[in-house]
Amino acid sequence: MNTDVIIVGKGIAGLVLSFFLKKKGIRHLVLDRKNMAKHFALAETLPPSAMPLLQSLDLIKIFEKNAIQKTYGYHSMWGNTRIQNNNFFSQLSYKNGLKINKKAIIDDLEQLCNEDVMGYEKMLNMIISKDEVTIEVENNHQKEIINAKMIIDATGRNRAILKKLNIPIQLHDNLICFSCHLPRVKHPKLTYDIFVESFEDGWGIVSALDEETNILSVFTNKENLIQLRLKDYKGWQSVLSKTIVLKDFLAKQAEVKIVGSDANCSIANCLSGENWMAVGDAALSFDPLSSYGIANAIYTVKEALSVIESYILTGDRKGFAAYSKTLFSAFDSYYMVKNELYRAESRWMESSFWKGFFRLEDEENRIDNTHRQNGTRIILD
Repeated sequence: MNTDVIIVGKGIAGLVLSFFLKKKGIRHLVLDRKNMAKHFALAETLPPSAMPLLQSLDLIKIFEKNAIQKTYGYHSMWGNTRIQNNNFFSQLSYKNGLKINKKAIIDDLEQLCNEDVMGYEKMLNMIISKDEVTIEVENNHQKEIINAKMIIDATGRNRAILKKLNIPIQLHDNLICFSCHLPRVKHPKLTYDIFVESFEDGWGIVSALDEETNILSVFTNKENLIQLRLKDYKGWQSVLSKTIVLKDFLAKQAEVKIVGSDANCSIANCLSGENWMAVGDAALSFDPLSSYGIANAIYTVKEALSVIESYILTGDRKGFAAYSKTLFSAFDSYYMVKNELYRAESRWMESSFWKGFFRLEDEENRIDNTHRQNGTRIILD
């Protein structure tokens, strides 16, 4: 099988890229590893700042169609014990964000790209030379070889292709997340259905998934012993006992499924080569506090498109280095803002979770120097 571009990963980044390559008439194939794991719904929110990006790429209708609801603000308790009301009415263009059904969006995008998607069970081999990529996959004990001019890693935090290329990943924290579905509780002190609260060992967010279900997520770091209690719902009451509002959303249920995941802020040491690129979380992943995850996936695809088109049509490789430079610069800007936000919570400066954010000046300088030496850097508004 021969094509021009192989995209590995069928998440939002991979499918949005497929959608635009199809529009441009560039031959490509999206490889999707078959996975029997059940989808765990999260109430993911796109902030108003992401809406102009969707509008500019003509994706706004797909996202609005699959929105659970529009969001007009959120509440937070960060740095003090007062509930802050953060509304979106002051935004310049869009006055709302979107709480989206991510699975429905992926299903819709896949329908648009269906003929270009191929499932596989195992990736047996991958060879990347200067002018060609060869991948061998297996399905039902049958092997198939795919040849292309370039390959895209869109496998999210798994970074499957980067791992095969032995590209190191810079982890800038050890944030982990534990989430569960609980019966919907409408809190009497809150207007919006999104609430964020910090506490001594981390922070938590509760968000309505639908009229009947809340999603409660708690974030801490891998070094913190509360993670042992968070793995079982029976321990959540003790973990959140000192919170002011979050604890009110806990339900008295015996069996609640807990899903854990990495939530770190990280970036690959190298984001592109002579005929490969990483997009979305595979390139750089953001702390969920930013709500940049999906916007980042689309933003990186937008930056990658002209590079891919130029290389496939003319063989020009100059865009690869420019792509990496843009993304490293965006990541640096985001990273500094993220750390300032965490340092705004100064009540527990010596706790095992928060103290690291107050000792980052040397680390930030080291990162800046490292990227300059590598000649590459990233920036999202």
